[in-house]
Amino acid sequence: MPPARKVPKLHKKAIVVKKGTEFSDILKQQFVIGKEVGQGGFGRIYEGIEKITQKSVAIKMEPQGNGPLFTE
Repeated sequence: MPPARKVPKLHKKAIVVKKGTEFSDILKQQFVIGKEVGQGGFGRIYEGIEKITQKSVAIKMEPQGNGPLFTE
């Protein structure tokens, strides 16, 4: 029997972001990452704080290399 064909992995997992990391989104809102609360095939979910309002938010970090997803 011939050896199994190697199939390249097309899906990459999101990187781990350290608690306390600060970043801004495309709207220039600033956030601070809290603890990770989950992960799956489409990214990692973190607790977070919006810096100006101090509101608690959920932050989803998706892997950059996976390309755009279908949207309607």
